[in-house]
This record gives sequence, C-alpha cells and structure tokens, in this order.
Amino acid sequence: MLKNNILILFLASVFSINLFAQNCTGNCENGTGIYTLDYVGTYEGTWKNSLKHGEGTLSFKNGNKYVGDFLNDSAHGKGTLTLNSGDKYVGDFRNDSLEGKGTFTWSNGDKYVGDFTNNTRTGKGTLTWINGDKYIGDFVHNKRTGKGTLIWSNGDKYIGDFVTENRTGKGTKTWSNGDKYVGDFVNNVSHGQGTMYYASGVVKSGRWKNDKFID
Repeated sequence: MLKNNILILFLASVFSINLFAQNCTGNCENGTGIYTLDYVGTYEGTWKNSLKHGEGTLSFKNGNKYVGDFLNDSAHGKGTLTLNSGDKYVGDFRNDSLEGKGTFTWSNGDKYVGDFTNNTRTGKGTLTWINGDKYIGDFVHNKRTGKGTLIWSNGDKYIGDFVTENRTGKGTKTWSNGDKYVGDFVNNVSHGQGTMYYASGVVKSGRWKNDKFID
C-alpha cells in the first residue's frame, strides 16, 4: 500500500517536459515561478535551468501534495507528502523516493517512525497502532522481519525473531499475568523446544507444538 501510493511522486518529472511560457507565471527558468499542466497539477517554487530546484510545492489534481526540497527536478531532501487518502509522510526524500529517516502516519491514526529505503519501511523503526499495540525493531520491505519487540496494549510482550510479520525463531513472550515462555516460535505460536514459567511457580520445559506442551 505504501509503495504504490508513493509512486505518484514520479509524476513530478512531467513538469520538466515541454515547458511553455504560457503555462508559467513568474520566472520558471532561474527564479521563482508557478507552472501549471491542466491534466496533472501545479508546481510553485524555485527553478534553476528550467528545472525544479530549491523549495517548492507540487500539487496534483487528485489532491496529493508534496511540499519540500527539490534537486534537479526531483523531490530530494526534506519534505512532506500528503495523500488524498489522508495518509502523510514527513521526512527524507531522494530522487523522488522515500529514502532515509521519516514518519508515515495513516489516516486511521497508525504511525511508523524510522528508516525508509526505496519507498519501503526497511531498517530500524517503530510501528504504533491506534489500539495501543507497538512494534520496535527491524523491517524489510514493509514487513516485520529480523529482531524486534512487540508490546500489546494489554501488557503482554514478545522479544525475539520475526519472519515476514510472524513471530518465528527464538524468542521470549511474557504475559501480563506473570507467565513467561522462552524458546522456539513458529508462525506466532510456541513450537519446538522451550520452557514455560507460570506465575504459580510451575515450570514446563521440553517440546511444544502449536502452543501445547508435548513432553
């Protein structure tokens, strides 16, 4: 979802094609000017050698808007991208792509703060859901993959490995009632070798399958 929405930035290059004086108000060569293409939108800002360069605002007909830095006709530097869906990104851009550090906020209130690579959440980051759940850790291509901590709003917590959004590998899950499991996980359940420490003092150590103790 994130990657597809961001592709609208590549339309920015349309404004560098076939510049006509009648479409410009001001100086669209070397200065400050407003350039309009009826079927795309409007760029208002600074120009250098007939390219968007410096600070500007790119407003699309569909309601999407970019406000920030440009370099040689590309969104490059610091900027804010607001989508017509209500989603918003604030942070680093490189060659019309989300690249570097940034914050992406969805219209429903969910928020990601962290690293972006080639328009995807890749690197270290924090994803907070509107219901109060939070994930802190590694992302690869918008997926929770690597090492991370998942904290539920009810106080439960998991620290360990993630593979494509799932708790898979080695980890520790602690429940708000004091129970704790340390060991193997597969697709979000205790599966493999592990030890459950119950708040009552009971300990079960051995082989687990689909959250059930086997032996």
